[in-house]
Amino acid sequence: DGAKSIALSLPFAQLKCLDLQYNEISDKGLSAIAKSLFSVSELVLSSNSIGDYGAKALARNLQKNSTLTVLD
Repeated sequence: DGAKSIALSLPFAQLKCLDLQYNEISDKGLSAIAKSLFSVSELVLSSNSIGDYGAKALARNLQKNSTLTVLD
């Protein structure tokens, strides 16, 4: 799954903005990505296949992120 590859590279990236719209990211993919969102200040996830499970995983993991100001 491509989302898992993204998740593995995020801890090493100095990203401030992560735009993943229209990438067919699933709940499972978002759950993997969410674990690595420590310093992202802008996250764009619109037009993906994210449901309740993915949203809950994102919410849990964003508690560790004090820099996020934009979530779409």
